[in-house]
Amino acid sequence: QNKVNTLNYTSWIYGKLIIQDERLEEVAKKLNRWYDVEIEVEDPRIRNFRYYATFEDEPLDAVLRLIAITAPVKFQESPRIRHSDGSFSKRKIKFRTDEKRMKDF
Repeated sequence: QNKVNTLNYTSWIYGKLIIQDERLEEVAKKLNRWYDVEIEVEDPRIRNFRYYATFEDEPLDAVLRLIAITAPVKFQESPRIRHSDGSFSKRKIKFRTDEKRMKDF
């Protein structure tokens, strides 16, 4: 009989984003939904880095910096596009490999 930690699925109710042993590719998907952004993991070499974290009311920029500190990952944000109706496109962010730090991992 498998036990499921329901907190992983209900923590959003309490304003918590919980990441437990998840690949960077899955973390990016969670961040896309949580912050309504478009994050892409460009390099397959970093897609499988695993993360554990709990974020509570953290701004996206702080989360991105923490991810970059804990793996050979850097991120780049594209400029937002202003549409004819005055609205702006979603933030678009790409995770890339930090080649200088890759040898340390």
